[in-house]
Amino acid sequence: MTSIVPGREASEKLLSTVFDSGQPIFLAFSGGKDSLAVLKLCEPYRGRFKLLWVNAGYVFPHMEKMIRAYGEEYGLIELHSDPKRAWAAGGLPSEVLSVSSFMRRDGERLQPFNLCCHATKIAPLIQFCAGFGGFLTVLSGDRKQDGWRFQGLAAPENAAFLAPIGEWSDDDVFAYLETEGVTLPAHYADVKNGLDCWNCPASWTVGSGAAYARWMKATYPDLAEKAEPIARRVADQIDKAVAPIRKALSC
Repeated sequence: MTSIVPGREASEKLLSTVFDSGQPIFLAFSGGKDSLAVLKLCEPYRGRFKLLWVNAGYVFPHMEKMIRAYGEEYGLIELHSDPKRAWAAGGLPSEVLSVSSFMRRDGERLQPFNLCCHATKIAPLIQFCAGFGGFLTVLSGDRKQDGWRFQGLAAPENAAFLAPIGEWSDDDVFAYLETEGVTLPAHYADVKNGLDCWNCPASWTVGSGAAYARWMKATYPDLAEKAEPIARRVADQIDKAVAPIRKALSC
């Protein structure tokens, strides 16, 4: 059955051109819905590309199991990073922060979560490409609807980063996966994203934070017990920043 996703034909045409180029091709794979959609689109080219996964060391067990299973099927190159190094350099990642908590050089610091994601997820991909020793193409599930994620990577001269589903909406992705019979990770029933590091406090500060916290406490209580104090540290800094405004407004 063919899905009715707008833009699917354009995505398939782009991939046909990419695979006709003869260059080595990799798919940046996280196991989330978007990378699963690109993987499904690439299925006709099985054996002509490999998965590229950045393991930041704090992967949810069910996601790691799934990623490695796909890796056995398609071939997997595993890169490594450590978010705690990014925390030491820039502060704890958060969706909400004050200027002072971001700019201070002592005490508890916060940083925009996308900066941490860039350091732990994107930078290793760029480093891999820079050291590849030839031209290559990296496909990703980035989409314009994600905003900051779709910002155009500073690719090395020997690399091209392409987003075959960049114009797709969330609904397009879910509709395509359902039509194609692709099974999403079980957590999508409660949390509608691919999940990143389980120790990341930013996951508690976004709009879906409450659903995420409930799911995590129910599914991985041991990990939640370790992650919640980190999220509370972020909450404490946010409360301190808001307190003067609340006081002023109460005058």
